[in-house]
Amino acid sequence: TIIVIILSLISTQPRLSYAEAGESAPLFAQYYSSNIFISYLFPFFVGLLDGKGSISVDYISFKKKRIKFFIPFNNLSLNHLLIDLIIKFIGGWKTIERNKLVWYCTSRTDVKKVLSILDTYPLLTSSKICQLNFAKSFINNKIPYNKLQFNKLRNKKYDNQYDIINNFNNSFILPSYYSFWLSGFIEAKAEFRNKLQFIISINDDKYIIKSILQYIKSNNKIRGIDKYKVDINNKGDIERIIEHIEKYPLLGAKRIEYKGWKE
Repeated sequence: TIIVIILSLISTQPRLSYAEAGESAPLFAQYYSSNIFISYLFPFFVGLLDGKGSISVDYISFKKKRIKFFIPFNNLSLNHLLIDLIIKFIGGWKTIERNKLVWYCTSRTDVKKVLSILDTYPLLTSSKICQLNFAKSFINNKIPYNKLQFNKLRNKKYDNQYDIINNFNNSFILPSYYSFWLSGFIEAKAEFRNKLQFIISINDDKYIIKSILQYIKSNNKIRGIDKYKVDINNKGDIERIIEHIEKYPLLGAKRIEYKGWKE
């Protein structure tokens, strides 16, 4: 498949410098023109955003507010390549802040593209759903708000978060794009330790951890209160995680960590 062709090119150059990564990007970016890859990248991106991204609204003036998406990454060459692909097919721009590589999306055109993707592949974590709902309230909103009014609205952004959590805890159904989303979420949140240890955790959203265990058919116990964590070290579960990642590959620097762990 197209994904396998490109990842084989990436995997042969795991130690690229930033400059070399910039040079190499066009060599395999041409293969990403296929709709097959785009249909993978979009829900993968949503998993990344759910895992470690953020959606905010900046107060610019009485009548102007700006929606902003951003995702921080470790400043590693494969993460540069991943962000370059996100920029190419989704939009936004990248920068270095405090030795972190950060993808930003702030222009109206790019924000519109991201919102369209999120309509097709909805966010799954409660905090990002709340952030998105708050951001959407300012789209085409002609009502002017002063800074105090804006701050009051922003302070209520998470008021219905626990309603979302309770609803999903009772009836969360894995969406059709879940496999792609999960690889993006693993790229953002997973830890590969030793040969037979896979750890993933999240604040508040127990249903997300439950969904992962359901997906890999695991009986592992979820630990924690408010911050939920699962430590998977069962051989059968690990094999199913490897099977998933081989079929739905990681696209950033976590791929190198995974390859060392798997071997």
